[in-house]
Amino acid sequence: MAQYRSEMLEFCYDASLHISHPTIDPCQITSALGMSPDRMTCCGDARVSRHGVRLEGTYPQSHWRCRLVTTDGEDLEQFLRKLISMLSQHGEFLRKLASQGGKIECFLGIGAPRNCDQVLPNDVLTG
Repeated sequence: MAQYRSEMLEFCYDASLHISHPTIDPCQITSALGMSPDRMTCCGDARVSRHGVRLEGTYPQSHWRCRLVTTDGEDLEQFLRKLISMLSQHGEFLRKLASQGGKIECFLGIGAPRNCDQVLPNDVLTG
């Protein structure tokens, strides 16, 4: 979890990349992105809890999750620019997943001791 402090802002944040797809083998995502997931499940496999307990049913789709590196002193704009740059190197692969019904999502968990905001420039939001 990264800490950020400035004259006006104080917050911490953590981030993870989530990719879901109707049928892909999650190992293909690992190979394509060159990142090691924290958790992955494959469509049709038996459901299992985080603690390894067998659950009822099977996974309806494949899912891949990787915790992203966050750096103290780096604000959200800097973090998102680095993430977009990294993901753009894999644009063809990610677009293919999306065209097949896949979803690529970035989770940002933000904690602050008081109200805070971060204005993101248009060029960050449009990639």
